[in-house]
Amino acid sequence: VQANEMKTNEIFMFASLISAVDPVATLGAFSALGVEPKLNALVYGESILNDAVAIAAFRVFDSMDGAGFSLADALLSVIWLLTGSFGVGVGSGVAAALFFKCF
Repeated sequence: VQANEMKTNEIFMFASLISAVDPVATLGAFSALGVEPKLNALVYGESILNDAVAIAAFRVFDSMDGAGFSLADALLSVIWLLTGSFGVGVGSGVAAALFFKCF
């Protein structure tokens, strides 16, 4: 392997990072143009989802070192990340609701 060659998992990691940039650039252009608020909200929501998918993809590709990695490992990694993110979201939502209800 030459010094300037990238491994397959490094290429996929770079691609997952770059994929999250496109909606951010679109939102920047939207704010400069003053587009309709509904369109801005739709692209913003897609941007948030795209960022989450990019993070999950990056973590899966980062764990692919070539030795002993399988599709089942990737699926378990995504499920673990999804479950943890869901738990943090629900927990912080319940905590915020209880805080605002009591105070």
